[in-house]
Amino acid sequence: MHAAADGQTRDSCQAPGTGPFTAASAQGVPGPRWLSLRATPESVRQARGFALDVLEEVAEADPDHVDDVVLVVSELTTNAIREVARIGGESVRLGVTAGPRWTHLYAVDSAPTLPEHADLGLLAGSGRGVPIINALAAMTWIDQGEHGKTIHVVLTRTGVTLTSQERQSLNSQVTSGENGLVVSSRPEHDDALLRPREVAEMFGVRTTTIARWAREGRLAPMLTPGGHRRYRVADIRTLLATAETGVDPVMVADAVRLYEQGLTVRQVAARFERGYGTMRRLLQGHTTLRHRGGREPVLDQSRSTTPQHTP
Repeated sequence: MHAAADGQTRDSCQAPGTGPFTAASAQGVPGPRWLSLRATPESVRQARGFALDVLEEVAEADPDHVDDVVLVVSELTTNAIREVARIGGESVRLGVTAGPRWTHLYAVDSAPTLPEHADLGLLAGSGRGVPIINALAAMTWIDQGEHGKTIHVVLTRTGVTLTSQERQSLNSQVTSGENGLVVSSRPEHDDALLRPREVAEMFGVRTTTIARWAREGRLAPMLTPGGHRRYRVADIRTLLATAETGVDPVMVADAVRLYEQGLTVRQVAARFERGYGTMRRLLQGHTTLRHRGGREPVLDQSRSTTPQHTP
């Protein structure tokens, strides 16, 4: 253990409840790096900085993952500090393991109490960002040791889905009976979070349009500590259903007029900030589309029903 310049202590000691097997060993990487924090609100910022240091090499290749991890670290340490301060404790500990496929977070505190409604998800109802944690985590669980508890959160890298073998390996860390409590696995689909680019692809629009919809109140984003937006799948589904049943007829008429005046489908789509596929489907329902060479489709003479004269 050694003292850092910020007054916190960093060490590599094992936290209570982590056991001999860790997510690090499952990925073939070294064990977690640890940071001891005073139970004060100022420590949350230091915890975020520590996570950024551990994930420094990951940031360039997968910045979205790092942003998600920092968000979860912020919420985990906030909750841990709150619980420890409530019982007069002085410190909490944060562990971070950065692997090639996921990051494993450990939040250790001396508060003996477990979440009362574990079936509702990690720390249900006790923090502003709990829905975000539940949505971002691939797995979460709590181990309670002799001197406190360890909250585990596993977040997969962007585009990674845990295999059944990986999930089984992670599950082997969860003790049974009084000493351990499985809190949550992968969240329900409606609780998942989407990035602006993913939402834009679903609607066939640009990301600037998604940002405008958020400003107008049509979408309610969740903001990460880095200022990035995330959108709940359930909210997107609702808006998609509204959009599909309520396409603006004036917009469709204008799009058809521009297309019939000679603009291409792609040019019309750009005018209305729609995706090419979305605009093509709209136009197909209201006008005859030209061939890609620009000409109107012509009748295949070989299939004509007009009688042919024979010599």
